[in-house]
Amino acid sequence: MNIGKSHRNKYEVIKGGAEIIRRVEKYHYITIVVMLFILFVLENTQLLGINDFFNYYPLYFLKIAMWIALGVLIKIFPSAMFSGLIRLREVVISLAFIFGVFQLLIFVIIGFFTSFGKNVYSLTPVGITLNLVPMCATLVGGEMCRSFLINSLSGKKPYRAIICFSVLFALFNMSLGNVKSLSGSLSILDYMNGMVFPQLTQSIAASLLVYLAGPVPSIIYLGIIRTFSFLSPYIPNPSEIPRLLFNVLVPLLSVSIILKIYAKEASEFERSTQSKTGVFGWVTVCVLSVAMVWFSVGVFPIFPSVVLTGSMEPKIMPGDIVLVEKISGERVNVGDVVMYYSEDDINITHRIIEKNNESGVIQYVLKGDNNPSADQKSVSTEQIKGRVIGTIPELGKLTLYLRNSGS
Repeated sequence: MNIGKSHRNKYEVIKGGAEIIRRVEKYHYITIVVMLFILFVLENTQLLGINDFFNYYPLYFLKIAMWIALGVLIKIFPSAMFSGLIRLREVVISLAFIFGVFQLLIFVIIGFFTSFGKNVYSLTPVGITLNLVPMCATLVGGEMCRSFLINSLSGKKPYRAIICFSVLFALFNMSLGNVKSLSGSLSILDYMNGMVFPQLTQSIAASLLVYLAGPVPSIIYLGIIRTFSFLSPYIPNPSEIPRLLFNVLVPLLSVSIILKIYAKEASEFERSTQSKTGVFGWVTVCVLSVAMVWFSVGVFPIFPSVVLTGSMEPKIMPGDIVLVEKISGERVNVGDVVMYYSEDDINITHRIIEKNNESGVIQYVLKGDNNPSADQKSVSTEQIKGRVIGTIPELGKLTLYLRNSGS
């Protein structure tokens, strides 16, 4: 009897201990979820219509304190280790740095071939500090939380957790308060292109990084990208198509390469022939993806442009994409269809009908094939951007539709 009783008591103690452990773990998750909910409310007071209840500086310091507290709690809480191999952690961290810089360089290169806009953030020492402190608190606290949740809850199907938490943490950086002011398809497209797509793809990349090696690589990757916008006096300002290609392709391309390098280092290829084929395929995808972005922004001698009006009908219809060859303004001739920029900095595609040379200064008279008269002002050689050498019918219809809807 005594032996049986001792066994029963021992079992009850073990069972009770297990219940205590489960209860503590549940408390950890509840605490994190509650804090994330409060932070979401604080980050979106404008969207929720409660911004009048908060003064700027109390809200500013409260959000910083909450993100720091969240990071401290996660550091204290017992949590699952990252799911990748320990020996490859330094490799993933190095790759995160490399591809963060790579993404930033591609973005700057796009700016040189399109345009730059003046940074709206304050670049004074005080302004930079006021912007970087909450950014760092959000970044470190957020990535520690992302790593805790993904590596604790991923289980046997990690991609479910990665996708869910990628969307969740992307929402914290989407400036959802601006949604209330969106009107028309064009403004929605700008918001999707400038905010939703980059935040979502970067969040997916960060989630995969924390799954492989914890929060450090994702902090490095996102830190490089986000810090640039607070320190650079000028920010690249590409048009819709190049920006869309960059925001979608480059982050996903970066994380795809990281996964392939990681898999190779971990010797996870099934067959050597499949490995070679896979590497060749991914290299091809990488080259084509970067080439598409560069082609759209005019890095190559030929670049695309969407025609928005019917001034060149029936040869070129609205929604067609013209392929423009970069060429000196002195080398075009009467009869050529060229693209030039007007005094309002608007790209116009018309045909040259007359060439004048007065006192060594060349001026062109242009006219749309479907227009009753020539353009009001002559065009100088410096205004010529290139000569149209081909047309892709209807491929730009979506851009045309969105612009018309927005106007």
